[in-house]
Amino acid sequence: MIPIFFADEDFYYVEDSLNGEGTELIEWWHENPTRDVKSESFLKLFETFLLELRNNEFVFEPERLMGLINRNQRSSAIYDY
Repeated sequence: MIPIFFADEDFYYVEDSLNGEGTELIEWWHENPTRDVKSESFLKLFETFLLELRNNEFVFEPERLMGLINRNQRSSAIYDY
């Protein structure tokens, strides 16, 4: 397990997939401790993120969120990445 992002007691982490074909990105929230797979391949997710970043698809709005926001999700009250 490789931790990627921490927020209080919640985090995202990467682990080897069971079939050995890549690494899964897992979301774990302490109030609902389930193992939710957010992406089957961390590499593919990261490559997509870099492409979207290069295409200026993210904005920084510190008054709303201390991080990057996808332009398509700016009107959402809750950001789900």
